[in-house]
Amino acid sequence: MTRAACFAITILLLLGCSAALAQLPVTLGFISSDGSSQYCDYETLEIAPPFATGIHVLTSCGLPADGTLIGLRGSILPSAKLPVTGGQTYLLADSTADALDGTFTGVQIMLVTATTPVNPRKPKFGWEYVYNTYESFSQYLGDWGYLTANVPGERPINNESGTSSMVSSVHRLVQNHVITNK
Repeated sequence: MTRAACFAITILLLLGCSAALAQLPVTLGFISSDGSSQYCDYETLEIAPPFATGIHVLTSCGLPADGTLIGLRGSILPSAKLPVTGGQTYLLADSTADALDGTFTGVQIMLVTATTPVNPRKPKFGWEYVYNTYESFSQYLGDWGYLTANVPGERPINNESGTSSMVSSVHRLVQNHVITNK
């Protein structure tokens, strides 16, 4: 093999490896669990498997700050009986509660998110919040729903009546879905 051929093969291998390690940008909006409305916030992620980092965009709701996201690819077993299960998800620490209040709240949020929009022919939940409030040592399922490629400021989804259904608030954190209590 000539030097030129070895050099060409080396360059192709390097390009192939760098493409495999490239970060994949993902921007997805959140749709409610009943599919009737889209929330005004959305997520932007940079994925470099098995890691993901990003921004939980809250400024699209008129709020002063965004939340940050960081986490790993993970899998939630169906036996957990949560809306989002499977191995094509990322488990992300989310600072949204602190960003909403502009201070330390003690609320710890994990955003479990898929990375693809919902397929209307086979709808499957694509995101959920699991969280813990300060010193409660309980895990709660907050809100959950579908993912969409539409983000606020673009084309909000429409409900059955054909009217705009953008919800002007971010996700709910409710405490009536206790997962475990220690």
